[in-house]
Amino acid sequence: MTKRGSSVAVLAVVVIGLAVTTFAYVGHRRTAGRPAYATWGAVGDSITYGLGSSDPATMAYPVQAGVRGHGIVGQCLVTSGCKGPPLVETFPSELSRLRQEGDVAAVVVEVGINDLGHVTDRQYLDAYARLRAEGAAQGVRVVLSTITPFGRTHPLPRSKEQQRERINAWIRSQGAYVDYDAALRSG
Repeated sequence: MTKRGSSVAVLAVVVIGLAVTTFAYVGHRRTAGRPAYATWGAVGDSITYGLGSSDPATMAYPVQAGVRGHGIVGQCLVTSGCKGPPLVETFPSELSRLRQEGDVAAVVVEVGINDLGHVTDRQYLDAYARLRAEGAAQGVRVVLSTITPFGRTHPLPRSKEQQRERINAWIRSQGAYVDYDAALRSG
């Protein structure tokens, strides 16, 4: 198996684990007298979009997991000047769209690598808090994911890698999260 194939396999395990975790957390609710199981969605950057896969329309991880998802290549969490407006600004409409398309009760947020070195740690934490608050306002649980490693062929400068490690440590301290960092590092 190639390095890329190995990483995809590990990521698939993370996605399946997330589905089980989300179901366990959200549980089920009754709709019109029968159980309606909660669904989850995904919002993020190029990882969520499926960049690097053979066909993002069919191979992106949300598609593979059978959930609603929306990723933008180059998406930033906070930084203006990335591809389109930052997620912290577009998140309310993203959530509304996901909820209309599939009654999403939880959403995985995978974004942040494009902000490294451009914003402070405090700006990251404040933005993640805003995403969670917006999720709560719309009745959607927001599950953060760690920021992925950049890659061995183009490693991050030391200061950006240190910031990524600090932000990931904070995310891991927040309860439920998806650890893409660990999954991709071990692949």
